Amino acid sequence: MNKIKILFILLGFIPVIFISCGVQQEISISVNGSGSTDLTVELDPVFVYYILDLTEAFSDPGSVEKVDIFKIEEIKKQINEKPGASVKKIASPEQKSLVLSFRFSDIRQLLTPGDKNVRDIISFSTNNNRNRIHFHLEKANYSKLTDLFPVLKNQVFENLAPQVDEDIPAAEYLDIIEFAMGEEGPPAVMSSVITIKVKVQGKIISQKGGTVKDGAVLFRIPLLRVCLLNQPLDFEVEYTGN
Repeated sequence: MNKIKILFILLGFIPVIFISCGVQQEISISVNGSGSTDLTVELDPVFVYYILDLTEAFSDPGSVEKVDIFKIEEIKKQINEKPGASVKKIASPEQKSLVLSFRFSDIRQLLTPGDKNVRDIISFSTNNNRNRIHFHLEKANYSKLTDLFPVLKNQVFENLAPQVDEDIPAAEYLDIIEFAMGEEGPPAVMSSVITIKVKVQGKIISQKGGTVKDGAVLFRIPLLRVCLLNQPLDFEVEYTGN
């Protein structure tokens, strides 16, 4: 079974969720909120063909092979503009792959200054030496997600993203995927799982929605659940340095 291993949506890679088949990402975070992450993305061919077909419809067919699917310069710029964040490495060796490493000095700075749209989706707080990371995504705040990341408003992602005005049954959604991508589309979506791994410096006190293993919290979410968003996604990790 294909697995999607992805960090936190706050870090600017939400688009990957809706088109990926293989993403491996791990975040390490200290008591003071600093940390680092490494990301590797490998797209399933069916998603690559879909993206390039749409691209070809609006551009010169001869330039399709040169299309930068991930738009790495935009990603690099977006990360480097975040307070305290810096890219160590970013590359796209092939159209289907992305390699990225970066650091951040304080996760709180990634959520400031005063960006309520971000805080409605993900938050980091400290109280009595307890650090709490909370993530919540539902149709009611999905539009804030697209405001934060305008790329989600393009045709590729709009065709695959949750429909905020109605609940679409899984079978109907998969029919849409098959129409858009062919018979290989639904199996690619069904076999994909998002696995979020959160490593913290300190002791994990509690968590919601995942399992604790080897000093980290693992969250496993079927990709189809994210694409439909018929139920809210709600996850949390609370830890202390003691």
